Amino acid sequence: MNAFQQAREVEQLAKDAILPWLNLKCESVEDTDGNLWLQKIVGDFIVVQEGKKRGVELKAETRYTGNVYLETWSNRPEFTFGWLWTSRAHYLMYYFADNGHLYVFDFPALRTWAVEGGVYSYPELPQNKYQQLNYTYGRVVPIADIHRAGVSVKRITAEDRQQ
Repeated sequence: MNAFQQAREVEQLAKDAILPWLNLKCESVEDTDGNLWLQKIVGDFIVVQEGKKRGVELKAETRYTGNVYLETWSNRPEFTFGWLWTSRAHYLMYYFADNGHLYVFDFPALRTWAVEGGVYSYPELPQNKYQQLNYTYGRVVPIADIHRAGVSVKRITAEDRQQ
């Protein structure tokens, strides 16, 4: 199994875990899978809340560490910016499969914090979880630090999503 397939498997675990809840919380949920342009701009889902469309970028990890990986470069040698800079989603949802926790970030506030220098306190590291052809780089940032910086972060447990 290649890196892309491994990442897609973890992402599918996240989708299976949160889509039933997301469908209950939103007027509608549209998966952008298959539309690369929409995925790049608005993220993995377009949800309608209170009559307004909002983009959701979904990221997933197999194991909870208390950190999130904020992708700054999709392919650094080609100068291709990562999703932290290119996505215009309203929410970043970060799912951890081992404990079922979902963290929901106000994505514009997160990006503002990053652009204003907050992300630069953390070293830029290559993605090393999966073998892949492109050279992805990002910054590992503690969720607590992002929250302390004033970015809205909500933790939603598996139990919370059952209610």
